[in-house]
Amino acid sequence: MNSGSVSIANKEFYKNHPEMVQNGKKIPIDATSLEHEEYRQEWKKHYESANNSNVEPVPTAKKTQTTPKPKKKPVSNKAVKGAVLPCEQCKLVNSTVQCSHGRKAIHNMLEVVPSETGDLISLNSKYRNACGKHPRWGVSGYTSSTYKSSSAKFNAMSWRVGKPTWLASIVPHEYTIKATSCSGGKTTIVRAYPSDKISVKIDGKAWRTAKDKVEYIIDNVLGQYLKEPKFQFLEGTLNLTVGREEYPKDNRAFYKYDASVGFNPLLGAKIRIPFGPTAALPNWMKEYGDFYLFAEFSGGVSINGHWAKVSPDKSDAYIDAKGSIEGKIGASLFLVNDSVLKVEASGGTGISIVAQADSEGDKPAIVADILWEGIKGEATIEVAWGIIEFKREFNIVDPQTLNKSPLKLDLSTVLSN
Repeated sequence: MNSGSVSIANKEFYKNHPEMVQNGKKIPIDATSLEHEEYRQEWKKHYESANNSNVEPVPTAKKTQTTPKPKKKPVSNKAVKGAVLPCEQCKLVNSTVQCSHGRKAIHNMLEVVPSETGDLISLNSKYRNACGKHPRWGVSGYTSSTYKSSSAKFNAMSWRVGKPTWLASIVPHEYTIKATSCSGGKTTIVRAYPSDKISVKIDGKAWRTAKDKVEYIIDNVLGQYLKEPKFQFLEGTLNLTVGREEYPKDNRAFYKYDASVGFNPLLGAKIRIPFGPTAALPNWMKEYGDFYLFAEFSGGVSINGHWAKVSPDKSDAYIDAKGSIEGKIGASLFLVNDSVLKVEASGGTGISIVAQADSEGDKPAIVADILWEGIKGEATIEVAWGIIEFKREFNIVDPQTLNKSPLKLDLSTVLSN
């Protein structure tokens, strides 16, 4: 640049724009700001006008000294120290990172779930005054590559965990993507999640064959020592599907799960243990009448519920679940009589768990309370071979909740184990 022309251009520019002088100091013209585009063009006009008039700054001299005629100097591209106009550097105007499904990065982040062939990520950029080194894209992290063009593509590779686990806790593979220029750049992170899908189904119908064998053992073995023992297992179904999915409305990939369960009961049992002197009577004598003391234990677990994560921000959950165990001590009298067949009195207590569904983030959970059933009494009289029944129940001690705060069970922990 011609130093004389630079001085004249500066003088003319700041004379026309006093707002660019604050506290006696000149504000430099920004070389890249769009707001200073008009300033840059005006300064160039002043410079070109001064340069074309062959003006060079006049050195200080005495009045009696004759000023020599200035000579025309060729324009030089060499930067002059102190010039207000900075060097015009290449600048990244904008850049976009987009997955193969058309989803774009938001706030410099894009989450994807690559298919078996991967997810082809598209890179596009726009430059102003691009130099010989730019445009340029750089990809690093799980894989590394460089692309010397404004548009490029790279494959975010698919992968699988390959073992049973709660997939929501898996750390994704990350790719760091940089679009660079001489005056700066932009960095975007792409997170690639595993494509594993897990489906589990438990059908109580498949239990029937095995249950027949178990009931035979119960009746013919345990039945010799217990009074009509009863067991129930897996009356219902359970379905579970889990895996990461891309959310089509923005840049996120969320952990989608859908679990439904309906077992009534999941497990149930009733065992009566007779004791006392008459408990040892042979079975043929008991056909005509029986009186015995007994200890009885019964309980079961039933559960009906549904958990679903339908979007990154929305969950759906409900549950109706109860588990209980009760114990009784009583006496039973059985007589072969047309008017009175059976008289039974007992007292006992029990503990039950009542649960509700709770969903937080990517993890379905159950919140439960433990209830003590108190102490109950019961008297039953059956007449006419059980066709008519008289029954009375009463509380000796009222029920109450045992836990001060609700208990929480994280189902993801159970499924991971």
